[in-house]
Amino acid sequence: MSDRSIATVIQRQPDRKVRVDEKTYQDWYQESIQQPQEFWAKQAERVLSWFQPWDEVYTGDFKTQDIQWFVNGQLNACYNCVDRHLETRAEQIALIWEGSDPQSSQQYTYQALHAEVCRFANVLRAKGIQKGDKVAIYLPMVPQLVFAMLACARIGAIHSVIFSGFSVDALSHRLQDTQAKLLITADEGVRGEKCIPLKKNAEEALKRCPLVQQVIVVRRTTIFGDPKRFIDSYLKPIPGYYLTGDDACRDAEGQFKIAGRNDDVIKVSGHRFGSEELETALASYSGVAEAAVVGLPHEVKGECIVAFVKLMANIKPDEALCKALQQQVRDKIGAVATPEYIYWVTGLPKTRSGKVMRRILRKIAKHEFDDIGDTSTLEDPAIVEKLIAEQKKQLPQVRHPERSEGSSEVGTVLNSEILRAKRCAQDDVPGELPKKEPVKNSDKESK
Repeated sequence: MSDRSIATVIQRQPDRKVRVDEKTYQDWYQESIQQPQEFWAKQAERVLSWFQPWDEVYTGDFKTQDIQWFVNGQLNACYNCVDRHLETRAEQIALIWEGSDPQSSQQYTYQALHAEVCRFANVLRAKGIQKGDKVAIYLPMVPQLVFAMLACARIGAIHSVIFSGFSVDALSHRLQDTQAKLLITADEGVRGEKCIPLKKNAEEALKRCPLVQQVIVVRRTTIFGDPKRFIDSYLKPIPGYYLTGDDACRDAEGQFKIAGRNDDVIKVSGHRFGSEELETALASYSGVAEAAVVGLPHEVKGECIVAFVKLMANIKPDEALCKALQQQVRDKIGAVATPEYIYWVTGLPKTRSGKVMRRILRKIAKHEFDDIGDTSTLEDPAIVEKLIAEQKKQLPQVRHPERSEGSSEVGTVLNSEILRAKRCAQDDVPGELPKKEPVKNSDKESK
């Protein structure tokens, strides 16, 4: 949407009363269920500025898979984020950026943010980007990332943010899928003391992406189209509803507890368990620093649970602790959720954003060392090679109890620092929890 049309906006001042008490929340909730048209019309008028009012709040529904919201209404996301605040909040801080170096930080007022966004929007126009064109953004967490997104919204371009930790292959696939006309990247990204060669990755990826016509590069030193798949993935699984992909349960008081992504589910003997639920149970035990779980194929149960547990520095792994952790899961969740194997590790493969790469743990647990997949997004890719090398050298293989002695299929015990791994069979778990010694000077107690 052009700056000229922005000048004709229906003015709405932002509502600063964003907090509500319990009664107000319940009243709003009931109104949203009983009178959804009226409720969402009221909220849209209260918190957003519109260029053109809508004809209908929504038409259709999820059952017919043709729902539309605020039909024929027009607004601009950039205007709502920036421009409408200028009259009363121009000198107020709108954006605070903290760099990898604690000494490196920047602050932008709404006025300064407006100037940066307009400048970037003009650059995009000069590059031939128009309303409806696709722009890919492959940037680290720098202020220019915000400028670029808002600039695209300002001129009506469609932007797609691509995680800066992605590899060349992952980047090229996403550029092809979005059919981007222009790519915005940086010469490099910095996380801690590590430098990520973004421009180099982009140059390699662009060899496979002929639709990208131009590139804008931010210098650090001294810048869609498959409706059937959408319907099949999000509207068809539960007719009449939108599938978010998250699992949750609601208690008697109506409070929700998020269990994690439903694609991170392990199915044991017909029971479905969220990875996060299992990991929380293990991590809540005194002396456990963190834990990750994966599911492996099991001839009897369908899948069995395999846990990777990192202990605090002064805790030594032994059979009693292994059984205590199993009992912890039994007490918190149930006997069917008892881990088949518990492996002691001193580190987990994580992305730069802190997410555990369970698919890598699953591959290693299955002994599929030659099919680990892309590890470029890991904060420390070397941890995978270390896990594999140590396992091949020194760790034994343990047969699943359900398999015959002549079976060639084996389950592999894994450990990152060759700490002794113990197989913990379900029927070996004692009825009582072993007595625990108090954990001294641990991180958990110091907090």
